[in-house]
Amino acid sequence: MTIAEQLKLVEAALADWCRTNNGRVYIASDAQDCLDQLRSRPASPTCAVLWYGWETRGDIPELGRKDQLYKLVISRGRGMNLVSGDSLTKGTAGGKPMFDLMQEAAQVVFGLRLDDLAGNEDSVPRDMGAGPWEVNGWLLDAMEVRFSLANQVDVEVP
Repeated sequence: MTIAEQLKLVEAALADWCRTNNGRVYIASDAQDCLDQLRSRPASPTCAVLWYGWETRGDIPELGRKDQLYKLVISRGRGMNLVSGDSLTKGTAGGKPMFDLMQEAAQVVFGLRLDDLAGNEDSVPRDMGAGPWEVNGWLLDAMEVRFSLANQVDVEVP
């Protein structure tokens, strides 16, 4: 699968989850686009899928095996809680707590299987961690889930 196909796969997988939570999902072109999109609908959960690079998978780069690196950025919108941390564990405006939203979205992603790599461990997303979303040293009102999807690039044999 190409990067574009993988992005569309993740976006499609999250569509039902977003509808259930009265939110939306989109593919972000970069961190600035991601931030702009998250700001555009502050009252509902928003998921951005962002590609941010690749790493060689395995010890032999000549084989063309790559880990395509992605971030899933989740924002819940802002509520009017007096204690801002309350929305992480209690939710805002009748919505789910941020930690629950992040875990649910991550479960959707980690449940994906890549058909073109079926039957081996490369078909499963690789968990790369999670935490607060940060841009240029600024912590923002969102969480990120980092993951990778395997990709086999064409290799030219001399």
